[in-house]
Amino acid sequence: KLKSLQELRRFVVKRECKGFELRQIGYLEELCGSLRIDSLENVQVPKEADEAKLMLKSRLHQLILQWENIGQSINVSTLGDHVLERLKPNRNLQKLSITGHRGGTCPSWLGMNLSLSNLQSLCLDDVNWKTFPPIGDLWLVNVPREEISINIPEKRFGNLRRLELIHLSGLKTWAVHAPCQLFPYLEVLIIRDCSQLVELSFSHSAGCCQQGKDANDNLFPRLSKLEINSCPQLSSFPPIPWTEALCSIKIKGISSLDKLIYGKETSYLTIEGNNKDTNDSTVWDVLAFHNLTGLEGLCLYWCQSLPLHYLQMLSSLRTLRMSYPSNVFPFV
Repeated sequence: KLKSLQELRRFVVKRECKGFELRQIGYLEELCGSLRIDSLENVQVPKEADEAKLMLKSRLHQLILQWENIGQSINVSTLGDHVLERLKPNRNLQKLSITGHRGGTCPSWLGMNLSLSNLQSLCLDDVNWKTFPPIGDLWLVNVPREEISINIPEKRFGNLRRLELIHLSGLKTWAVHAPCQLFPYLEVLIIRDCSQLVELSFSHSAGCCQQGKDANDNLFPRLSKLEINSCPQLSSFPPIPWTEALCSIKIKGISSLDKLIYGKETSYLTIEGNNKDTNDSTVWDVLAFHNLTGLEGLCLYWCQSLPLHYLQMLSSLRTLRMSYPSNVFPFV
């Protein structure tokens, strides 16, 4: 009776007497816009995912796939892989979010057989994968690197504007070793709640025309917003701002500092140390001072002493505010 329905914001997969059977989505041939499918852990047979016929819904622009955390077992992992593999969306999809998937691998349509090359937004939240989409190499805690699938360079998201990596509890390193402009249109990058993340590493692959130049500037030429939050082990990443295009940076809860907020429009930078060791100067390694020559305002709270030669690089600085412990001299 609802075959002509065009808008369905949220669909809950049936469990006992609550929700609906996943196959019922298959009857909604005119569905368009945004669709969120909740409680996918209730799918018991992979065929149900086939019958949803997501690949035929060419007018669907945003898809959110949600699994509730029901624990991890071999059966749950295997079933989860089969279900997600069969929930292949149409190639016209622009935004995709996958949350809570307990399977062990990225679906082929998002990886080796990438069919969503037009995707503009990708969010991976609390997934338990050993293989990932072609966004670089993601190395995991307690998993040998040889067991992790290395992405094929020619597979890429050419139109990706927004990338979110959230609550990837096993993620240790995100390394991008690729040709220039792997993310030519990426504007927003969010990394949050990755408790084991230690390193972000970006470089050009051998033979790249940009090799020897600033890797971040050419891998992320349009990146304008960067957020890193609640990654307490993170201690190594390229100095920021990565590019001159970056106009908004918010970093909170990493190894060397509590908070860093930068706004290019306001031309102001605020840094709060974490009180761990005021004699440790590594906090200044996170800043690309050569990209901050236009900075007009700087506010420092409980940070390590600022090397004077860095301060001299801030040629446009007009306002400087500092709050330090009594036993620390603000400059060295």
